[in-house]
Amino acid sequence: PAADGPRPPPWPMASELPGIDESSLCGLLTRLEQVEHIRGIVRPDESQDAILATEAEAKKKVAEELGRLIAEGLTSVERPRAKAFLEAQLKSIEPGTKGAEVRRTKLQEMLSGVNTAANIEEPMHVQQARRDVARAEKEYALVHKEYEKWDKGKKMLGVDELNKLKRSHEDLQKRLDAANALLEAQLCRRIDRAAARPEALSRPSPGAAFAAAAGRGKVAAKASPSVSLVHGGGPAVRPVASAASASSRAGGGYPA
Repeated sequence: PAADGPRPPPWPMASELPGIDESSLCGLLTRLEQVEHIRGIVRPDESQDAILATEAEAKKKVAEELGRLIAEGLTSVERPRAKAFLEAQLKSIEPGTKGAEVRRTKLQEMLSGVNTAANIEEPMHVQQARRDVARAEKEYALVHKEYEKWDKGKKMLGVDELNKLKRSHEDLQKRLDAANALLEAQLCRRIDRAAARPEALSRPSPGAAFAAAAGRGKVAAKASPSVSLVHGGGPAVRPVASAASASSRAGGGYPA
């Protein structure tokens, strides 16, 4: 994480947003960001029109949530997002319009409250999602390192080991994607409306054992003199005759 706190992942699109009553402050602000995005669409579809129709309700809920959170405290993700929202609202006020000064005063008070509110930890469902991401990133990085060694031709592997590496690499990429998607969802949801942890993160990962072995430096070519070894050089692998001699070693790559 950066010095100013954990960085949020890309926010979900409108079709993936939780309902207003299920949304955390971040979820509500994301909804309003989507409203602004949809305004620029010439012909919004039915689902986008439905998001536009929730703007007033979402803004009212944001004001309620900010009042509560200013008193209770804000997380390192909530504070900058709340500040950005309030600053944008202040800039949008047209001087001289009815109620402009009253609105400006109210927004400035809220912005001051956001700046001085206590720092608090993220709720448990978000913390768990971050742990899932951290674990998935670590496991993927270990296997990806081995995959890159093979792919760049720096490491030779037996066919069985290569197939295991590829399966583990694909499995751990899917696991990392699932962990990031869950983090997106949990950041947008209240703790009492947390998303269910997907099965891909609840069960042991087939690639985790390979990642653990890679972390211990135990991944190596395992082949008898009669078993072919291959190394990378591209997505395709060119089969080789034998590992018994130097002439049996060939790189992977696209067929000539």
